[in-house]
Amino acid sequence: MRSIQKDHATAMAEARAAAEANLQDVCSGPVTVVQTSQGFEPDTLFSVQVSCEVRGLAMLGLDIPTTLTASFSSPLDPYRRTA
Repeated sequence: MRSIQKDHATAMAEARAAAEANLQDVCSGPVTVVQTSQGFEPDTLFSVQVSCEVRGLAMLGLDIPTTLTASFSSPLDPYRRTA
């Protein structure tokens, strides 16, 4: 996760891009990234929950949709510039 971003929109876009890049061979559909922490203030934690449907079980002949979910947190720099 990119906790060095100056604004919330860029941080969310970077979090989505990182999750999609890392999970492209694992997920069978879209990757969902949702912020679970409050706000985007310096010296706090920025947390997201990432989820997607996993494609791996179909290879075993099991047509059972399985959702992979994980949470990630990163501290926001207390001295970052916002402008």
